[in-house]
Amino acid sequence: MKQRIVKLVRRALLLILGAALFAGVVVWNFLFRPCASPNSPNPVTQNTIEFNCHGAIVFIDPFQNFLDHWLNHIVLGVLMLFFIVQKWQPTSRLPEGLPPPDDDSRSA
Repeated sequence: MKQRIVKLVRRALLLILGAALFAGVVVWNFLFRPCASPNSPNPVTQNTIEFNCHGAIVFIDPFQNFLDHWLNHIVLGVLMLFFIVQKWQPTSRLPEGLPPPDDDSRSA
């Protein structure tokens, strides 16, 4: 029973982390498009932060700057958690030196 619950928890974690990775890629591809930003600063749209886009200087807004600095770190952290949970194999073995729970030979 416990093994089944652990497997369900593991699968749920993998599903959640996989969805988070997919969301990170979607955010990167659709929300962070710095090369489509204007070539001159525009305070009205808050495009005031200089950004080098393959040799062309464009101006991005503070949200795009946040994505540029932190999205890679967040996606890498979620990716590491995904691989840790994927490699985690629950075991039912007891630590060394402990008798099995149904062994009554040592109690006498």
